[in-house]
Amino acid sequence: ARTAAAGHRSRRRAPLGGSVPTMSLNIGGTPSSLVIQGKKVNVVKQLGEGGFAVVYLVQRSDGTRYAVKKVHYREKEQLDAINNELSVMKKLGRSCRHIVALVASERYRPDGGGAGSVLMMMQYCPSSLGDVLERRGGKFSRQEPLFKCF
Repeated sequence: ARTAAAGHRSRRRAPLGGSVPTMSLNIGGTPSSLVIQGKKVNVVKQLGEGGFAVVYLVQRSDGTRYAVKKVHYREKEQLDAINNELSVMKKLGRSCRHIVALVASERYRPDGGGAGSVLMMMQYCPSSLGDVLERRGGKFSRQEPLFKCF
């Protein structure tokens, strides 16, 4: 298996109760496919990137599309924040139609050390809050509940 950070074979420890996530890379470091908890997905494109995370649009062989957020961590506090986000997403489940549901997640450490990444596979929502507001001419009333946009 190849890793995005190292671009070569490396040993990884499997997370408790899970398989080792794998990636195959395209030239330039963008994964061409990912396996998260035994679910293989092909990367369609990169949707966004921030200081600690990259979000990809992925697709299963049956055509189902998901968003995969790859969050990097170096310190325990960062991993704690990621675990908190996962915990909240798991508690919400599919009970709130305004929040994308978590489908699967997995942690890996390419070098077996303290730094690593967490892959979060979520429902794919093709439009964002920014898209909704733009379609409305960028206007939003303070009295109007935000969830009415959806």
